[in-house]
Amino acid sequence: MKNQSAPTVPLWALAAAGLGGIVALFYFGYDQDLLIRVTLGLAAAGLASCLPGLLSIRSKTMSAGGAVAVFVVVLFADDIARTFTPASKVPGVSSNVRLSRDQMQYQSEIASAQFEISNKNFDGALEILNHAKRLNPKDPLVLHMIGMLNFNNLNRYTVAAEAFEQGYNLGGADKGRFAWNIALSRDAVGEAHEAIKWIEAAHKELSRDDYPTIWNDIVYDRGLIHMIAWLRQKEQRRAEDFELAAQSFNMFLDHKPKHPHWADFNLACLHATAAESGSVQQLARTKAIDYFHKFLREIQGIVDPDKLDYNRAIARRVLALNASQKTEKRGPLEPVECPAIKDAWDAATPRSWEEDVQKPLAGETATAKL
Repeated sequence: MKNQSAPTVPLWALAAAGLGGIVALFYFGYDQDLLIRVTLGLAAAGLASCLPGLLSIRSKTMSAGGAVAVFVVVLFADDIARTFTPASKVPGVSSNVRLSRDQMQYQSEIASAQFEISNKNFDGALEILNHAKRLNPKDPLVLHMIGMLNFNNLNRYTVAAEAFEQGYNLGGADKGRFAWNIALSRDAVGEAHEAIKWIEAAHKELSRDDYPTIWNDIVYDRGLIHMIAWLRQKEQRRAEDFELAAQSFNMFLDHKPKHPHWADFNLACLHATAAESGSVQQLARTKAIDYFHKFLREIQGIVDPDKLDYNRAIARRVLALNASQKTEKRGPLEPVECPAIKDAWDAATPRSWEEDVQKPLAGETATAKL
């Protein structure tokens, strides 16, 4: 009598079961983590049964081989990955990337906010971004967008600073950029000491080697912020703010920027103002006039007519060449008014202010940007 062996399942049936499991996974969805693991494990085990070779597991708690071993590995793959993945990862990238409704909704809302901004619906964009922040409060992108929207489009500089500070507190590689934006926001509302604090943080966090373009802008803004703080002092003697401002503008010029003229103007203003209360008046005036001549040559060398008119208009205002344009409040990132330059000119050179300055700077006011 022949021995009858137990009936076996055909290999094609196991393969079909595996493929069926994969189809079921994508058809019914994958909201539950355990369902994902079990379905994927069964699917992988079914396919593995058709392949040569043997995977075996030996541990204190269980021993398994073949398709069962594949099932176990897939079922606990997430835990295995956490155990053996190195602790050091690329900043900002999670070691376990999971798709979730909140993450997908967050990305969708970021895109929607960008669309609203492009259509100049700023309040609508801000509402979307605030909701996105609740979905993912630790992502720096949404905080950066909220801050820039308030700064550039809504002129809410204090609110912008608060958003940037939240981003700074997250830490990471974006700290320097957030510190820079905080400084500009605090400068926009006239908080000179806070602006100094944050621009120094930005200068410390970001290096020229890693961020050459941003570094140049930060160095220029560092000079401007220290200069404004110095001009607000009761006596404009060569104090720390003066030295840091002059140092920053010279560092900016040393790296051959594309638009150097306002750095030269600011250096002219620094030395012209220092000449009014310093002991070396003639030397300070000479330096002021040298920098101012560079400024005039550079501004006249601007090729784009719109940019030329725009820069001329700013120059007329900050030099108080037109009394009707004189204002006590400067806009964000704008140069400061400096009538001291004309005083230094009149004291240090016999040349005509009207012929050499006023006429070259004459022109229609334009709306182009620097």
